[in-house]
Amino acid sequence: MKAQTAFAPAASPTVITMSEPTSTFDHTLSDIYNDISSRAYELFSQRGYQHGSHFEDWLRAESEILQPVPVEIVDQDETLTVRAEVPGFTPKDVEVKVEPSRLLIRGESEKSKQRSIGKTIYSECQKNQVFRVLNLPTKVNPDKVTASMQDGVLHITLPKATTVRANKVEVRAA
Repeated sequence: MKAQTAFAPAASPTVITMSEPTSTFDHTLSDIYNDISSRAYELFSQRGYQHGSHFEDWLRAESEILQPVPVEIVDQDETLTVRAEVPGFTPKDVEVKVEPSRLLIRGESEKSKQRSIGKTIYSECQKNQVFRVLNLPTKVNPDKVTASMQDGVLHITLPKATTVRANKVEVRAA
């Protein structure tokens, strides 16, 4: 009879997993996070894998990838109106997602320039992204939101959600 050996792990390893994205909003955030993470790693590798500047790498990657989106929110009686400046973007480049309590504005455009010098072709590609999440001051009805763009300014009209008001009921003797 052959000798048998059994191994039992001393302690089971702890595995931490991130939950799967549940909405398109979560997918969008995941995509942007991955883009920034990849660029930050490129910066880290360009510095010769020297530790200690990871925060600066992340902030630089974020500033290279995302452009700021200045916004103005106006609260009217029945609607919220959002005005966002997205110069250089067309309506096809911009995506607006609305949840009852927040608004996501994301845009991505790619411009390429080519010039020919003799037999050499030089091409340059510039990718622009904008991203902004706004927590709205009141709940809105996502199904009735409208958006339009004119001269690099995005106008979004968000109808407020109808709320059920509490009524005071008078109690009468039977």
